[in-house]
Amino acid sequence: MKKKVKLLTAAITLVSVLGIAVISALGAADKGSELNLNDIIELTTSNNNELNFFKKKIQVKEKWYDEATKKDDKDSNFDEDMKEYITPLRIQQEIKDIEWERDQAQDKAIVESTKGYYEIMLQDQLIQLQQKTIERMKKLLEYKKAKIDAGTESPVSLIDDEANLKDAEVKLQQLKNDEEKIRMELNMKIGTPVDKKLNLKKAEIPYKVYEVKNLENVIETMLKKYYTITSLIAKEDIDSREKAIVHTYVKDDKSELENAVNPKGDYKERENQLEDDIIETKYKLDDEKKNVEAKVRMDYNNIINLDNDIKVKKLDCEKAETMLKTEKTKFEAGTGTELEVKAAEEKVLSASCEYNKAKLNYYVAVEQFKNFTKKALK
Repeated sequence: MKKKVKLLTAAITLVSVLGIAVISALGAADKGSELNLNDIIELTTSNNNELNFFKKKIQVKEKWYDEATKKDDKDSNFDEDMKEYITPLRIQQEIKDIEWERDQAQDKAIVESTKGYYEIMLQDQLIQLQQKTIERMKKLLEYKKAKIDAGTESPVSLIDDEANLKDAEVKLQQLKNDEEKIRMELNMKIGTPVDKKLNLKKAEIPYKVYEVKNLENVIETMLKKYYTITSLIAKEDIDSREKAIVHTYVKDDKSELENAVNPKGDYKERENQLEDDIIETKYKLDDEKKNVEAKVRMDYNNIINLDNDIKVKKLDCEKAETMLKTEKTKFEAGTGTELEVKAAEEKVLSASCEYNKAKLNYYVAVEQFKNFTKKALK
């Protein structure tokens, strides 16, 4: 029980520390002040309904702990042994399971909120790109209409251009709708009104090369420390302890009639069930170790591939910048047109959007990998 008190004290302290920051972030959101990424994360960890639900689940389990371990004069010797040696272990393990689930949910919520924050920046860039495209298309139409008026262009040539312009305007509205959706999803994660227009501080999508020096060491540590593995080991241990206690109560001379009248007293059946559970847990443990190792290897390989994608997108940006310089030089020399310059500017912005998408995909993958392997990387 001392451990439970320590957990509760730590939780209360954490909430108190976060409280000041959260009030500040909420105040900023209400007043329309700029919210940075730290504000978003603070709001997520405090206002996310799923995370708050886990707190309630832990409180319920702790209440059950007190009731399930409470001694009663009607308890048999077996009941007393269970309450003394087994029930506390099982409930404590269940509480640990919920705490781990909450940690997983919190890590996921933070990554999703962070992704949403940067996705809004990226969506703004895509909208800006589409607006430039529409602006160029309108100028092209004006240019062609002037040629039609001068009799050097057929009116038929406008049909495709006008259709393309309408398609571009529809796409622009779709991009704005998508941004609205991302904003609403972010509001739901941080606990602000769904329709609230948050004033987010502009920020570059971060990029820093992430490397694991020794992946084999990470895997080795994960196979020892990752929670789904240690939880199965703990379950096997508790089942073995209970089986040992149950075995001392097995009565070979007990009749089937007595077992039917008092099912709880069928200790042999319980012993057999525990033996089956222990065997099943061993198989689950073996499978889980394979799953954990496979996930570490595949996720890290994905990070490497995403980093290569960033390098390719960066080269595309450099090529687009070079082409823009060329078009500007041609325009200044009188051998190019303003529309060609604008088209080149769009390609630069388009390449930049693709580069930022690649960076965001990489950032999210790295953060998810760090969260998954944090026990091994400490």
